[in-house]
Amino acid sequence: MHVVTIVARNFLPRAAVLARTHRAHNPDDQFSVLVVDAEPDEVAGTADYAVLTPAHLNLAADEFQRMALIYDVTELSTALKPWALELLLDGGAEVATYLDPDIAVYASLHEIEELSLEHGIVLTPHTTRPMPRDGLAPSEAQIMGAGVYNLGFIAVDQGARPMLTWWQERLLRDSVSAPTEMLFADQRWIDLVPGYFRHTVLTDPTYNVAYWNLDTRPLVRVDGAVHVEGYGPLRFFHFSGYEPDRPWVLSKYHLDRPRVVLSEQPVVADLCREYAAWITDPAIGAGPGGAVLDMRYRFDRLPDGTRVTRVMRHAMREAVIDSDGSGVGYPPGWRDGEAVRAWFREPVRDDCPTNRYLYALWQARGDLRRHFVAPLGGDGAAFVEWAWSWAPVDADLVVELLPEPEPGSQAVVGRARGVNLAGYFTAEMGVGEMGRLLVDAVRVAGLPCSTLLDTTSVSRQQHPFDASPDQTRYPVTVAAVNADQFPRWARESDPALREGHTVGMWAWEVEEFPEYDEALELVNEVWTLSSFSREAIARATDKPVHVIPLPIREPEPVPPLDRAALGLPEGPYLLFAFDYLSVFERKNPLGLVDAFCRAFPDGDGPALVIKSMNGDRFRSDRERLRASVAARPDITLLEDYLHKDQLGALMAECTAYVSLHRAEGYGLTMAEAMARGRPVVATAYSGNMDFMDSATALLVPYDLVPVPSGSGPYPSSTVWAEPDLQRAAAHLRWVVQHPEEAATLGARAATSVRQRGSIRRTAEFVTERVDAALITAAAAPEERDPEATRAERAIKRARRAVRAPAAGGRLRWLGGFDERQQARFDEVLRALGMVRRRADRALRVAYENRRELRRLTERFEGLEAGVATGRLQKARVAGLADDVAKLRERVEAEARAMGRRRDFSAAGAGQRLRGEDGLGFDHPDDVPATADLVRGPESEVLEQVTPYASLLSAHGPVLDVGCGRGELLRVLAEHGTEAHGVDLDADQVNRAKAHGVDATVDDGLSALAASAAGQWGAVVTLRVIEQFAPADVRRLLGEARRALRPDGLLVVEAVNPHAPGGLESFWIDPDHVRPYDPEALLVLAKECGYRSARIEFLDGSGDLEHDLRTSAAYTLIATA
Repeated sequence: MHVVTIVARNFLPRAAVLARTHRAHNPDDQFSVLVVDAEPDEVAGTADYAVLTPAHLNLAADEFQRMALIYDVTELSTALKPWALELLLDGGAEVATYLDPDIAVYASLHEIEELSLEHGIVLTPHTTRPMPRDGLAPSEAQIMGAGVYNLGFIAVDQGARPMLTWWQERLLRDSVSAPTEMLFADQRWIDLVPGYFRHTVLTDPTYNVAYWNLDTRPLVRVDGAVHVEGYGPLRFFHFSGYEPDRPWVLSKYHLDRPRVVLSEQPVVADLCREYAAWITDPAIGAGPGGAVLDMRYRFDRLPDGTRVTRVMRHAMREAVIDSDGSGVGYPPGWRDGEAVRAWFREPVRDDCPTNRYLYALWQARGDLRRHFVAPLGGDGAAFVEWAWSWAPVDADLVVELLPEPEPGSQAVVGRARGVNLAGYFTAEMGVGEMGRLLVDAVRVAGLPCSTLLDTTSVSRQQHPFDASPDQTRYPVTVAAVNADQFPRWARESDPALREGHTVGMWAWEVEEFPEYDEALELVNEVWTLSSFSREAIARATDKPVHVIPLPIREPEPVPPLDRAALGLPEGPYLLFAFDYLSVFERKNPLGLVDAFCRAFPDGDGPALVIKSMNGDRFRSDRERLRASVAARPDITLLEDYLHKDQLGALMAECTAYVSLHRAEGYGLTMAEAMARGRPVVATAYSGNMDFMDSATALLVPYDLVPVPSGSGPYPSSTVWAEPDLQRAAAHLRWVVQHPEEAATLGARAATSVRQRGSIRRTAEFVTERVDAALITAAAAPEERDPEATRAERAIKRARRAVRAPAAGGRLRWLGGFDERQQARFDEVLRALGMVRRRADRALRVAYENRRELRRLTERFEGLEAGVATGRLQKARVAGLADDVAKLRERVEAEARAMGRRRDFSAAGAGQRLRGEDGLGFDHPDDVPATADLVRGPESEVLEQVTPYASLLSAHGPVLDVGCGRGELLRVLAEHGTEAHGVDLDADQVNRAKAHGVDATVDDGLSALAASAAGQWGAVVTLRVIEQFAPADVRRLLGEARRALRPDGLLVVEAVNPHAPGGLESFWIDPDHVRPYDPEALLVLAKECGYRSARIEFLDGSGDLEHDLRTSAAYTLIATA
């Protein structure tokens, strides 16, 4: 049997894994990889597979160039399957089999060959059991849409050539994913095969196991092998959609409401971890030549770098199909990039600017068809202007293909006092509450207003809101719609709103404001919620950016919390609330869980309640959070929407509110908690620092780290905070251990936010800014027209009409008006002009007075704050004294640690490593071995390892991995504990045996692998794992777990990377690969199946934070 898979260059690592796993179980088969975007000889084969390129196929070069342009990478790769299978048959294969590259083989596939020789074509269905109609994905309807048979596998024999020819004819043009055309790449076509050709359907559940059928094919381990329960060994697993950077998700194709989740499939989770290690292993993944991982898909751009979009592919496909009918006029292929660009830039009609590319875009998008009814007629110029306006932010628009724009015109609006307010006023989310607070402030200010409700948010729309009955369209609009959604709002809102002064009320959470150029073009100014956000936005625009002082609602009385209804335990609890729509990584609930577990490792503290919403829309993130709390019954997740009274009671009764955010635009929930007098523990970074300080909250220090890619709308070029979880844990313990002081802190916080969060202060700000906008709007027409106002122009038109000559009786009827009434008319006109000018001056004076009053008010408030701050200085000084005392203790500890470090100049007689003039040696024979230099004197090491004797006394026999000179073996022998040591250094082992202990020359991993299950009572390794790569550390812990008897101990002493003394000792040893964080070892111990694990510092003080910073080493003690 000859097997083939098809990939682009950057997917070669998966193909390599498939080839390797297939060869391991099917050594007599041949295996080839077709690389669709590789030139001949660009990629070389390996011992596991041969490499094919499109040039090897029986496919004309011109046809392939067309296919490369009309298909995306998935469509092209699937379209080439029948040609690839044909090539194998032409090469003499009796059976040719295709496997998707994201498959791994776990057993022999010989049965496939036998079935194909007997039946011709072999297919596997997606599922062989009915699916429940439970709303989870995939569903039977989705399976039907994709095709009954999964084309990650197909096998054919020599008699199947007619089917391959039939399949080639269809895939030449119709390997597209187009549900409306009943097409799903190559796959839907195969639904017809059972009615056309000789075949068999392989329904054995051990073949092609994947996310679409795992719910009926549970995997189990039998004698170390993976089986499909009840059916036998797993043949091959299809990792369709699995991505190593999201290891908690089985498939990217069903992130929301997946039918199978890894937390419920432990064997599948093990396979995924193993598969991730394979495809990210440089030895496998780099492939021949070593650089394929960095190669993007060649046909996503033309040879000159011009992007190729889906719209372009669709338009090119339609043109190719038209040319198929006539046999002439084919458009250019991929390799002729300049001709492709010229083809798309051609106008559809000579009398219209809309070109072939824009017309294709118009045909593909319903929103454009609605807005531009006649793109080849009267709407053509507007369509081109729109395209240039949106090119920076619309991924469908390719600037290189746009026609030149034509100048447009702008409408002018008049003056009126009032404001239009737009926002998600009924949405149960932060930006919805921001809009509701704005409406409250405008109403308190007494400004006339109309409200325009936007219901496009995906959050639940059930928050009560009293809409304004006023339908007037005022010349000033404030839209509480964030920048990423602002262009969409502008497109869909009342066109009259675009004629006046527009304010974007935006929240923003990181230090760099992204390229929302279109949003900035649509506004005259920006209001934001904090000085942090203002600085970020102001760096991106020269338009005014103001901080609106957001009001904090006075807490309403709430009924007592019904804990039983919510499933909450009695007793104290810490609280955090967040919305998955607000970006999971930014809100950082996993950091909170980590800090809580550090603060209360034994579950003997308060409960932690994490209230969230919209998790059903981010099931993979929700799964991560669920997995992180699975082992902690004292952590409760509330995942449903709650009534506002329930939310209020939940916050009113919490012991403290905690937010270990990485960034916040404002932090409304923190402000609300403070208003209720709750102590708040929060990251000392971003918007929340406008309303909290060290006197009103427990602030958590942080390090600035890069924002990871894929974190919502936030650019990866900026930074956000990584809170210090150890300090956060200390704050959590303090709140619980000092309830009276915590209550005092909460009371201070309540006073502070209520003073800052007055709604009248917000109302004054809104009034000032709206009046200023009215003045700006009034002044703008004067700059364009010296006659100033629409009213004056109307009067002048009336004057011209009165003075115009008239005929006959009409002139006689108007007799006597010309002089007397004309004079009176002019007098009225002059009076109106004077009134207008006086009104304008009065408005300007009022604006300047209000601005001055605002300045004085802020100065007065600053003085008041200064007085209050002065009163807090004494408390702060006391706190600083405590910090100084801790610092002094740390310095003294460092000095003591320095005293414990070895003096290299005393390492041996006659030796001179360190002298008065520097480092060096005169007699090489006197220089000790590296192991002696690293370990230090035997007497010192014997003293250091003695504490392990009592720990291990009841856990013999003991295996000492990396025993060195045998100090631990000697101590254990003195205490009557049976022990055996292994080490790779023969000289060290001989010195150990000279003391009468049992030691052999062996590799620790090999010794563990050779050990029987349950052979050892304890496995110990002291200062050795630093020599292991991460994969070997995991293997060491796993093998030790297997070799330990129940309740056996794993003891790992390691360099402490948090302490300077630890790092110094790490760098002395040239064999060291990397230090390991204690938290990382705890996680590994959990993943390797240990029942419990803890970190101890044998020379520590008992204060965890202090020991982390000062102890040179730590010890992991894990129980099997």
